[in-house]
Amino acid sequence: KRQFSLMPQFKATVYKARNLEPHDGDGLSDPYCVVSCGHQKEKTAIIKKSLSPVWDQTFTFTFTGDPVANPLRIEVYDKDRILDDKLGHVSIYLRGLKKGEEKIEWYKVDVVQGEIQIGITAIDFEN
Repeated sequence: KRQFSLMPQFKATVYKARNLEPHDGDGLSDPYCVVSCGHQKEKTAIIKKSLSPVWDQTFTFTFTGDPVANPLRIEVYDKDRILDDKLGHVSIYLRGLKKGEEKIEWYKVDVVQGEIQIGITAIDFEN
C-alpha cells in the first residue's frame, strides 16, 4: 500500500563513481553530476582529475504528486573550459522505499562506461 503526503520528500545522496570514461588529454576527467527530479535540479561539486570521484553530497527533493511517477535522474559530466562532455546518465525509479531507510545501490551509467553509487531515503512516504 502506497502512502504519501501532498508534498512528499526524499533525500538523494550521490556518494561516488568508479571506472568513468576519461575525456581529458591526461587520461582523466573532471566529473560532476546534475541531479534532477521533476522541476528541481541540483549539482554536485567538480572533482578534478578523477575517474573514481567521491562526492558524498546529499540533496532533498520535493514532489507535487505521486513520487513513483517521477524518476530521479543523474547526469554525469566532465567539466571543460568551453563545453562540458556528457559521461553518461542513470534514471532511478523510486520504488521499494521504506520511510527513513536509506537504499544504497550502484547503478550502471548509460551511454559510455562506469557506475555511480546513489543512496535514496524516503522522508515522509513509503511505496
